[in-house]
Amino acid sequence: MDKMGKMKPGINFHIRNEFDIKYVESTVKEYFKNTYLPSTINEVIIILSELGYNLLRNGNGGIIKINYEKDKIGITAINNNGKNFPKFAMDNGFSTRNSLGIGLGAINRLADSVFISYENRLKTNVIKFANPKEIKFKSNIAVISYPKNGNIEENGDGYTIIYNHNSITFVVVDVLGHGPKAYKIKKYIIDLIEKNAKKYEDLFELFSYLHNAMRGSLGAAIGIAKLFMNNTANLEYIGLGNIELRIYTDSGMDYLRSKDGVLGEGNPKIFIERRKLSKCVLCMWSDGISNRLKVNNTNLSTIEIAQHLMDTYRKGTDDTTVLVAKIGRIL
Repeated sequence: MDKMGKMKPGINFHIRNEFDIKYVESTVKEYFKNTYLPSTINEVIIILSELGYNLLRNGNGGIIKINYEKDKIGITAINNNGKNFPKFAMDNGFSTRNSLGIGLGAINRLADSVFISYENRLKTNVIKFANPKEIKFKSNIAVISYPKNGNIEENGDGYTIIYNHNSITFVVVDVLGHGPKAYKIKKYIIDLIEKNAKKYEDLFELFSYLHNAMRGSLGAAIGIAKLFMNNTANLEYIGLGNIELRIYTDSGMDYLRSKDGVLGEGNPKIFIERRKLSKCVLCMWSDGISNRLKVNNTNLSTIEIAQHLMDTYRKGTDDTTVLVAKIGRIL
């Protein structure tokens, strides 16, 4: 039996009504009471409550999944049906209990990282670290991925976000072509990355492993950005093919280039681009988005920016993925 009783990491809680939310809250409070600080548990309860009410009001219910390790708690909320977030719901102090919106403002304030993704359903991932004094930066991430023909199982674009205690790795993949074969290869690449990212912590070693693993396959474009968040935020980036990366700061826009080539083909001369960051908006996208892309308002939430880029710059002739991340230093 797990030291927290019967609640194993990865357990799913079905949210159908307010009683289900209260059950999740009481269960988590009971099982975590001897593991994490009371302040951490209280903040996790607030996050769970806001996510639960969001599912009821905006997705006809859904699932809350909880994972935990010694140093962090991960919470995933999956809507039964996906809807876009209203702008005002991102404001700090906004709560689901007093309106028809959602309380991402409270979640953003309390969580150490928030990751919102949309393919066929809206999914919100929240990370809460057990020792917040060690956290120097917070992140807020949104990803939207649309298949060319609307069939999720024919989407050759993929993405993943990998969290370590003081780093986040962002990946966008665009397999050559479309359809079921491209979808399967995309899933294979993402699976390789998620299983081996901690083994190959060096970005060049991770890329080399993927490049050799994909030889003889359909091939893909790939962008891998790794953000180290210690006393300063240091970004490393490797890109091959038609994945684009831009960084928007108060002083302007910075463009990190991908090398020409295809993952799994030849021996491209890859180099790592590096930047020091403080406060910024990071955008990555596949070639389903026009390179005329512009981010005119960085004050919007990440999901609003991602949706705006999709609505404005999506070509409609290819699978399309856009990732938006806000990185901010904790003072």
